[in-house]
Amino acid sequence: MRGVRPHLLWSAEPLPGWETDKQLHSSYRSSKPDSLGYTPEQAGRIAEYRARALELSAIVMTHPKRL
Repeated sequence: MRGVRPHLLWSAEPLPGWETDKQLHSSYRSSKPDSLGYTPEQAGRIAEYRARALELSAIVMTHPKRL
């Protein structure tokens, strides 16, 4: 996942970017650029990682020696 995550956009689906109003007592403005969404390859890899994480979680949670 570490190899994929830095290359992923902030949204899996195509969405327009945004910018917030200036924060109170600060000049900071949060913003995000437009997101084109994930490519089919990226979406597939993320789905594989999530399925593997779910599988491993089930193994850990149902292990008989779990404390």
